[in-house]
Amino acid sequence: MKKIHILVVILLTFVNRISAQIDLSGSASYQLNIEGDMGRRSNGCGDIDGLREIRIIRSNSGNSEIILNNRYINCPFSISNPVSYVKSNPITKVIVKKIIRWKEWCRVGILVAPVKCCDGGPKDRWNNYNISNECFVESYYDQGDGLNRITISSKPVINIPVPSTPLYLTDTGYLTVTIPDNIDNKYFKWKYSVEGGAPEDIPYSYNYKSTLHIKGSDFLKKKI
Repeated sequence: MKKIHILVVILLTFVNRISAQIDLSGSASYQLNIEGDMGRRSNGCGDIDGLREIRIIRSNSGNSEIILNNRYINCPFSISNPVSYVKSNPITKVIVKKIIRWKEWCRVGILVAPVKCCDGGPKDRWNNYNISNECFVESYYDQGDGLNRITISSKPVINIPVPSTPLYLTDTGYLTVTIPDNIDNKYFKWKYSVEGGAPEDIPYSYNYKSTLHIKGSDFLKKKI
C-alpha cells in the first residue's frame, strides 16, 4: 500500500509547502545592499558637497553602474533596493563619489578685511571597495570627507513560490525542485518536514545541488 505524506520543504531559512508529482521551480541570486551615515567636513560649505553617487562594477562588463544618485549630507543613506547578481557575473567593486567644497579666506573689497568664503573646490573624491566574497557584512568607519560609515553586505537569496493549497507525495512519487544555477552549490542544504513536524535533513547525497530530485521512499520516514 502506498503511504501518502503531506510535505514541507525548507531551503536554507525559507519554508515552503510543496507537492509531489509536479516540478517546482524557484529563483536564486545574490543580493548586495549598501547603507551608512554621511556627515560633513569640518570646513564644508555650499549646496553641492556631500555623498553624491554610489556605483558598482560587475566582472563581465567592467563598466560602472550607478545605483544611488542623490545628495546626502548630515544624514543616513541607503540604496533603494538590494542589487541582484549571479555567480557568473559577480559584483567586484563598489565606488563611492563625494563632492567637497571648503571655506577659504577672501576679500570682497579692497579696503575690507578678509573673510571666509565658500571658494574652495568643488572637487570630486572617491572611495573604492573591492568585493571578493558573496556572503558577508563589512562596515568601514571614518572614510574621510564626512563619510562616517558605510556598510556593504551580500547574501544568497533563494525563493520557491508557495502553493496555495497543500499537495501530497507518495512513497513511489518523486519530488523535484529546480533552481537556476545562479549561486554556489554550497548554499543548497535541503530540509523537509512532514505534517508540520520538526525539520529533518534530506539525505546528504542530495545536498549542495541546485536541483532536488528524490523519491518519496528515499527520505520519508515510516511512522509507526
